[in-house]
Amino acid sequence: MWCIGICILLLVLYIAGLFLTRNYQKEFVTDLDKKEHGFRFFYPLSLFFILETPIYRYLDGRKQEKENLSLVYVETDSQFVQIMYWCKKISLVLFIGAVFIIFSLAMELGKDSTGILREGNKIVRNDIGDGDVSLPITVKGEGKEKEKITITVPERIYTEKEIAEKLKEAKAYVKANYLGENSSCERVNQRLNLMTKIPNSLIKISWSISDESIVQSDGSISNVGIIEDGLVCELAATLSYEDEVEEILLKVRVVPPESISREQWKQAINQAIEQATGESPQNPTVKLPDNILGFHVDYQETKSGKGIVFLAFGAMVLVVLWIFYDKDLITKRKKHDEQMLLDYPELVNKFTLLLGAGMTISGAWEKIAIEYETKKNQNKINMRYAYEEWCMGYYEMKNGVSKGKAIEDFGQRVKLLPYLKFSSMLVQNLKKGSKGLLELLEYEALDSFEQRKQMTKRLAEEASTKLLAPMMIMLGIVLIIIMIPAILTI
Repeated sequence: MWCIGICILLLVLYIAGLFLTRNYQKEFVTDLDKKEHGFRFFYPLSLFFILETPIYRYLDGRKQEKENLSLVYVETDSQFVQIMYWCKKISLVLFIGAVFIIFSLAMELGKDSTGILREGNKIVRNDIGDGDVSLPITVKGEGKEKEKITITVPERIYTEKEIAEKLKEAKAYVKANYLGENSSCERVNQRLNLMTKIPNSLIKISWSISDESIVQSDGSISNVGIIEDGLVCELAATLSYEDEVEEILLKVRVVPPESISREQWKQAINQAIEQATGESPQNPTVKLPDNILGFHVDYQETKSGKGIVFLAFGAMVLVVLWIFYDKDLITKRKKHDEQMLLDYPELVNKFTLLLGAGMTISGAWEKIAIEYETKKNQNKINMRYAYEEWCMGYYEMKNGVSKGKAIEDFGQRVKLLPYLKFSSMLVQNLKKGSKGLLELLEYEALDSFEQRKQMTKRLAEEASTKLLAPMMIMLGIVLIIIMIPAILTI
């Protein structure tokens, strides 16, 4: 009872505090964001505690906390942040405390109204089937100290009259339900319902079966191959409760199934073939039965299915090839870009040297293009993407396209930043005049060579990782060596 009193007192204090401070800093609390301040209902009381009690002076002395809050909440007054920080913390404590008080009061009141101990010294037993009840109690004797003990009270048991009634009901229940879905005990071809207990009762049942090759202990029956007249099987159901025992004798006639399930048919096939292969072992041939359970049967040799396996394997190879073909295209594009970036310093350097020797832009472009094509036709060099694009620009100039347009198209086709920068540099100088172009190109040549060094280092690092490829190939060969014999033996 004292716990109930404390809970009620605390709830009264809660309600009084919330009521008396309901208008404290009301305008400020109302303007706060509901999402950020979820426990805003407790904010007036929390702010009252902070601002109107010595807590405020305590907060002012917490320098480290104020500093941390000012770092987290930038450009906000540290004192205000600290007050809101504590307001949130106190509000959360108040909310959780209220929840615990309410639940504690509910538990105490509920225990008092529905408790097991009644009228001071009476304990309510659990009903039959609900199990024993365990109750911790405190015993106080006159002039003695309190003692805490745990009492275990067994559940209620049947009276003699109730036992007789329950056994009678159990017999009727067994007789009414043991056949399961079978219509009569004279024609049983489906599973029996050999229950082990009676619903809503403590009566237990055990079964004895005369022939478990026909009826199993779980009620399933083996009636495949039984003669049309069927076979009689005796069942004995023993009903027991405590020391009281009674027995029911039952008989069922198990007949052949009206329809054979797949499992039963497979079982009959195995039995028939096992019998056929066991007869006349001295004969060079074995004759399989033409008739099983009255059904005519034919036999076919099962194919190995190697063709299907290889067809599936071929389909898998095609899918892998399709995927890797697209990846190969991506790889080629990557190599194309890498090659063009590697050739860029050489192209710029050649072009700069030719301009420095007094040639015009178009003349230098033509000489580089013709020199490349001559060497390629003589098989002195392999195809280079950058020079192929360069030659395309040369042919545009030759066919009447202006130099500026041909050079601009060259940069747009390549779509790599260094080439775009190079083409825009030439186009601008063609428009404004070639003054200072040679110096710009010389600087670009030096910068491009430095970039090529960095790129070469990166490619060298990537090459080391590609050493894993031979290991993967060896793994694939091992898998093929293992899988092919396995497939051929299927």
